[in-house]
Amino acid sequence: MYSFVSAVDTRFIDFYTIISNAPSPFSDFLSLYSEMRIRDLVITVIPIKLPSSSSGSYSSLNVTVSPEITASSNPTNSTVLDTPSAFSFDYNAVNPKTFRYTFPGVGTGSQIWISTGATPVGSLFIGNMVTSSFDEGDIVWEMHFNMNVEFRRLKTN
Repeated sequence: MYSFVSAVDTRFIDFYTIISNAPSPFSDFLSLYSEMRIRDLVITVIPIKLPSSSSGSYSSLNVTVSPEITASSNPTNSTVLDTPSAFSFDYNAVNPKTFRYTFPGVGTGSQIWISTGATPVGSLFIGNMVTSSFDEGDIVWEMHFNMNVEFRRLKTN
């Protein structure tokens, strides 16, 4: 569960966490194949608890992805808000919204074959600028991450 503190909080999820928490059959592929590479990440966001009209001011949820950085702590909001690839999910939205981050170039966290036992590089950053302390806990976002990972080289006994 991820939460936001008024005005400054940002959250992150590294690619390794997404991969290591993936259910079967993905986890079966990790033990079956020797190598993998990450092709893209699809994010679906659903606002499931909307603010009441009597509450304070709200802002959108902002998300960006870096296939080159593995976060170990919350970055500053500028990491999310000032990034050209940042995508904004409006808190007034009624329908789910989906965005795809593709990684067309070769880098340390994308398009390069790594061992299925290695820790992949890359993180997803989530930011939100809430304008009043009275707003805390009034917006709930449901997020789904679908990572496109390719596998090759079957392990042999």
